[in-house]
Amino acid sequence: MSEIFEISDGILMRYNGDEAFVTIPEGIKKIRAGAFKRSQTGSVVMPDSLEVIGDDAFKDCRQLKSVVFPRHLKEIGFQAFRGCTSLTDVSLPDGIMLIGSYAFLECSCLEEITIPADIQDICEDPFRNSGLKRLSVMPGAKKVPNRLCYGCFELESVSLPAGVEVIGSGAFANCTKLSDISIPDSVTRIEESAFYMCEKITEAKLPGSLDHIGTLAFAGTNVREFEVPEGVRDIPRCAFGIAVRKLSLPDSITHIDIDAFTGCSYLEEVRFSKADEYMYCFLGTPFAAGKA
Repeated sequence: MSEIFEISDGILMRYNGDEAFVTIPEGIKKIRAGAFKRSQTGSVVMPDSLEVIGDDAFKDCRQLKSVVFPRHLKEIGFQAFRGCTSLTDVSLPDGIMLIGSYAFLECSCLEEITIPADIQDICEDPFRNSGLKRLSVMPGAKKVPNRLCYGCFELESVSLPAGVEVIGSGAFANCTKLSDISIPDSVTRIEESAFYMCEKITEAKLPGSLDHIGTLAFAGTNVREFEVPEGVRDIPRCAFGIAVRKLSLPDSITHIDIDAFTGCSYLEEVRFSKADEYMYCFLGTPFAAGKA
């Protein structure tokens, strides 16, 4: 055992073996940064005592197919599983608190993941350039974290539970295959670039609870019609993308960015009681041309 695992004060410092199946001994609380880096193991079972997986811990373990996480795991570090191109079986425990940036970057065989409700911090781009096709967020979650699926080019469907209030900045940006998305009625904020360049999205029903739409929120989508609910006050730059043809705006609007509809060469119908007051924001669109 001591020859395979280098252990110090409850920290697994280094794995020296070449076994296809590895069971980490009980009592280990942390896997040190780079401990398994580039090892040939295909399966890892972690002990219940484990709380932290360090940065780069399993980076470039290209034979690794499955990992059994312990129920008390709290942190998965920066690039912890980056380049694990065979990894398919990942089930995040309910108690996890932190997933580091690029944790599952380039995990090209990882197709499905469920995000626990109580996770406190997911850093940027944890699943970028992975094979992720389906993502679910557990009931109880209040926010879809910033850049949760940024650059997940294979992502096709997302399931968000009732109760989610915020879709974070860049949450699904550059998910070019994403077409199946339903925004829960509980959402109040869709942040900057949330669905940027999701070109397969053709419909987006905005919930009545919504009071904030961020810059570029739907830019690059192919949604042709938006009905903005009462309560939204600001329309920022390029919020809806250039494919929009019909738009309904509420009386609650108090500001429209001068570049809100730049490039919207198909926008021909706008239902808005203050349209004349804000006509300068629509210049260059068929709608404004028809009012000239």
